[in-house]
Amino acid sequence: MLAATQGVNPDQAFEQLRRQARSSSRKLADLAQEVVQAAQRERIAAKAVDDARVRAAEGRAREAEQALQAAQTGLARRTAALDRAQDDADARERAADQRNHLADQRERAADKRDRTSDDPY
Repeated sequence: MLAATQGVNPDQAFEQLRRQARSSSRKLADLAQEVVQAAQRERIAAKAVDDARVRAAEGRAREAEQALQAAQTGLARRTAALDRAQDDADARERAADQRNHLADQRERAADKRDRTSDDPY
């Protein structure tokens, strides 16, 4: 465990562990067990932090997806409203064209009447 966590070779890790056991008047096996347990606790704590980060990232991703869906829904509604407004504008333009056409027909008919009433022949 020491070799892996401290980047030393196994012989150096054993010597380090032996010196610590002698300086603290403890059994080498007890100290080794504590080192392993401490490393396991650190690994579990690191995993818990990683899990919390993953959960937080997943939460942000869900919120972003919901915001995207809301934006797409809003865009679809605005697009539909614009389409309806364009359809209404087109209908008004067609009606205006028809009114202008009828007015032109009336004007031509009036001009024709005026020409026939002015023409003695």
